[in-house]
Amino acid sequence: MLAILDAYSDVLPATRTYARRSFVWIPVDADHPEADGRLGNLSIKVQHSKSGVHRAVECDTYAVERDTPEPGDNLGTAFWLANITDPEAEEPYRCVVGGMTPKCGCKAGKCKVPAEEGCTEGCKHRDAIAHLLGMGLI
Repeated sequence: MLAILDAYSDVLPATRTYARRSFVWIPVDADHPEADGRLGNLSIKVQHSKSGVHRAVECDTYAVERDTPEPGDNLGTAFWLANITDPEAEEPYRCVVGGMTPKCGCKAGKCKVPAEEGCTEGCKHRDAIAHLLGMGLI
C-alpha cells in the first residue's frame, strides 16, 4: 500500500530547540486495493540542541490524512497526523498549514510556540507538512 519508490526525504532548518531536523515522506498508492484513506506516512527525526555530545534523538512516524476545512481554519489546509510509533500517543494531531491561523494540536502548538521567519512555522509537524505542500507532494 505504501509507494516506497516514491519516498521523499529532506532536512528542515534548525530551531532553538532542535539542532537537527529531518523527515521522510512515503506516500500511499491510492489505487492499491488495501489503501486506507491516508495520504502517506511521515517520519520526523529531531535531535535536541541542548543536551551536549549525546543529544537526545526522537523519531516518530505519523499516518497523514487530509481533513475537511473548518471555518476557523481561515483558508489553511488541514490534516490529521496519527502517531503510529508512540504507544502513549492519546489522539491524532489536527494540523492546519497556511491561512490566517495555522495551528497544530501538538505540545508546541498548544503552547503557541512562535513561528520564526525562514526557520519554523512553530512545530515540526507544520514545518514538514508545509514543505511537502510547497513541493507539491501532498
